[in-house]
Amino acid sequence: MTPDFPVIFKNKILLKPMMKGILEQEEWRPLLASSLIYYEQLREQYNKGGLLRFSPMFLALGIFLTLGAMSLAMGPNSPVPLTPLEFVIYGVTAVPAAGIYSVFLATRFSTSLGLMADRKAAEVVGQDKLLQVLQRLDALRQQDIQGGRLKNWIGYGNLPILPKRLENIRNLQLYETTEDRN
Repeated sequence: MTPDFPVIFKNKILLKPMMKGILEQEEWRPLLASSLIYYEQLREQYNKGGLLRFSPMFLALGIFLTLGAMSLAMGPNSPVPLTPLEFVIYGVTAVPAAGIYSVFLATRFSTSLGLMADRKAAEVVGQDKLLQVLQRLDALRQQDIQGGRLKNWIGYGNLPILPKRLENIRNLQLYETTEDRN
């Protein structure tokens, strides 16, 4: 798990051990708000969106299995326009390529939901508070990187990385400031 995004699993909050004593009690509030929104409010969108984003892989696999079944069932009279070698090449290239593309789409979607959770959390706990905590964590991350401890900050799964979260909240503030002027 990543230090800046607590994981909520089976009604438990999971924190990276290195975070013990790093933040004050009140500083946890924005991080926990974002995690709660992500894991509790956006989970259904994540499940539906993830399934939809894996459809290219399911489609490629379905075509592969259908062509294979037709080819085997009909033998030399098969209407399948592929030779056995072309069929194997399709199975070895198209299906994994569609799978990789599907994983890419699902990862981007999950990251966007994490950023949406941050925006919603900023509305609840305040943009400044969330930004201050993320900036403090980013300073700690920078110190760890300089000290050769980059692995402490490797992201968890497909959640947004800390610099992306900071940029997201800063852009939110910039947008509101620009909107206020008009």
